[in-house]
Amino acid sequence: MIRKIALTFLIQILCISLSFAANKMASAQFLKLGLGARAVAMGSAYTGVSDEINAIYWNPAGLTQIKGNAELTLMHALWFQDISFDYAAYCHEGFGGVLGIGVNYLGSGNINKYDISGNALNQTYSATDMNTCLTYAKKFGVVSFGLNLKQVASKIEDEQSSSLVGDLGVFFSLFNNINIGLAAQNYGGEVKFRNEIEELPKILRFGCAYKMENFILDVDLVSSSDEDADIHAGIEYVPGFITRNFAIRAGYKTKASANFEALAGVTAGFGLKISKYTLDYAMDTFGDLGYTHMVSLGLKFGLPEEEAEAPAPAVSKKEETKQGTAEKDIKGKQLNVAVLDFQALAPISMSEATFTTEIFRSSLVKSKRYKIVDRNNMEKVLAEQGLQQTGCTSNECAVKMGKLLNVNKIVSGTFGKLGAHYLLTISVLDVETSEIIYSDKAFCKELTPDQVQLMTDGLLQRLLKEVK
Repeated sequence: MIRKIALTFLIQILCISLSFAANKMASAQFLKLGLGARAVAMGSAYTGVSDEINAIYWNPAGLTQIKGNAELTLMHALWFQDISFDYAAYCHEGFGGVLGIGVNYLGSGNINKYDISGNALNQTYSATDMNTCLTYAKKFGVVSFGLNLKQVASKIEDEQSSSLVGDLGVFFSLFNNINIGLAAQNYGGEVKFRNEIEELPKILRFGCAYKMENFILDVDLVSSSDEDADIHAGIEYVPGFITRNFAIRAGYKTKASANFEALAGVTAGFGLKISKYTLDYAMDTFGDLGYTHMVSLGLKFGLPEEEAEAPAPAVSKKEETKQGTAEKDIKGKQLNVAVLDFQALAPISMSEATFTTEIFRSSLVKSKRYKIVDRNNMEKVLAEQGLQQTGCTSNECAVKMGKLLNVNKIVSGTFGKLGAHYLLTISVLDVETSEIIYSDKAFCKELTPDQVQLMTDGLLQRLLKEVK
């Protein structure tokens, strides 16, 4: 029901955005400049992605997707002439949702003064714009909402103006791999210099993103109160054959090509992740005006261990051959292991717990470290003895099953929800001694195949190190 209401609301807002007419030029045009090199490299098509701290600008509702409990980002852009463009933001879980703060600053540098006749005065002045933003985002079921309260301050030489405005964002997953986002920006304030009052650019963003494990496609419709609507499109691809921590990006903005030339509006960039740190670069084209460059640095706090680990070093063919030979040598010494279906704790359903078990079991089989009992064979053996996995929660019951299955170790677990996180705990029982020799836990924020895979992969990596 909530998803249907949100979708209806988004469609209505989309119709409003299409009906926007281009009025007189608004003030504080710096509010239209995209923040975060990742988003800019994707053609500023980010409303339906918004899965990290830069969602503060693009769609504050997307902050509910952050991994870990906090993020920090710093950005610097090399713009035309002596213009400086910088941005810093921080967000943290709190008050049942996510809190954020961001500041972006645009400085003109020194500008020469001229008299009314156009003669140089051998004097200079400067102009600056600054936006300070406080953010709160919260998830209600399948729909997330975000709110920005912003103070927009502008200064031209000795004249200055300040205004309070607000943004509203909505975000939800329409299907497993399709996200929908909407953001209404810069509503509620005006800029006043002396007796002149100017409006701020009111912007509506509607975005749809298709996300896979190593590929993202986003298309945004962007409408502003002082310009006609235009379309932004962007992609991100993670070439897994190189490393999962490197991404290449590209995008296109139709408005830029209309204002300058066909090649204007093309964007490109890359991203690199090392442990909890990220480095992103973007290049934006403006036809005859040239190029702009942007670099962002990010830091994530409180990541699950599986997310924070650095990539494993590459293995040479010689070493790979040695490892293969070693695997053959110890093949006869492999442990026989059975994985019981994880117990479902409310609000997790039995089918969701079984699905998670299958993802974990499949990854365990691919590791080739243990000899895993096939689920169908396990059910067949237990059925012949009048036993079933359901209801077997004691160590005695697990040991009995282990002996019937002729295994050395039994892996069991529970899958439930704690606060805003889905929590998976596992235990490894030694069948011979009836003792629990290992236990661990991991969590994810979304119950999607990709998130569950990441969660189980982290548990698996640590399990393989400890249970030999």
